[in-house]
Amino acid sequence: IINCSRTNLKKEFSNKSSVLFLSSSYQMSNTAQELLDKLKDISKKGFIKSLKKGDTGIGYTLETLLGIKQNSSKLPDYKGIEIKSMRDRTTRNTLFSKVPDWSKSRISSAEDLVNLRGKKNNDYGSIKTIFHTIDATHANTYGLQLDIDSNFVHQVYTNGKLYQKDVCWELSSLQQRINQKHKETFWVGAETRTKGNHEEFHYNSVLHTGNPDPNVLSTLIEAGLITVDYLIWEKTKNWKDYINKNGYDFLWKMSSKNKKLLFKFSNKYSLT
Repeated sequence: IINCSRTNLKKEFSNKSSVLFLSSSYQMSNTAQELLDKLKDISKKGFIKSLKKGDTGIGYTLETLLGIKQNSSKLPDYKGIEIKSMRDRTTRNTLFSKVPDWSKSRISSAEDLVNLRGKKNNDYGSIKTIFHTIDATHANTYGLQLDIDSNFVHQVYTNGKLYQKDVCWELSSLQQRINQKHKETFWVGAETRTKGNHEEFHYNSVLHTGNPDPNVLSTLIEAGLITVDYLIWEKTKNWKDYINKNGYDFLWKMSSKNKKLLFKFSNKYSLT
């Protein structure tokens, strides 16, 4: 940081030891151009009927059109490029899903966590659930908040003077995850509409990002710009009557408009 009103810039720039220049040059790779061309061809088809019901239909449909088979791998989707699909109305995007480090946490499982902190949900047969966003700026209605130290991101419970650390994530593991998942990413936007009893998508834009800066992760979490969504519930006898998935989710998300704070390059392209 240089105070330009009080500094001899010529002198500072000539002293290479005192000034660090960071460049973020960007050149689209052949693989990225290939993927962009395929997405433009898909966009030309207009609205496409979802191949799967529910929130995940938008991603499943696009990956199927690209010839990508559904799998549980944490590796990028297309020749090293991660693909994230989102409806145009979506304001927060999932970066990755990562469970707490149970072995380092006071609470050692999602079941114990929801039993202790969950509330009975009348929309789900009165089973206990936590379907809430948790951030570092304030406690949510469940009393849950994120707290950060030099090595860990903690989810804490606060109630008056009571302060308890429930679970934690090692900061280095979150940094490693963002590097692994989003070295290069296509965030594909789509206009949606309902026709009959099914949803249709028109894939219309791409935000191409890359080179995430893991060092800013803790700052973005502390500022409330990266949050975690708990999707956990009490697995009582009849829980499958209300929930059509088996696994819990701990989804780390950030606002679409703030991606430029995390990635060293970003370029937007229209597919239409």
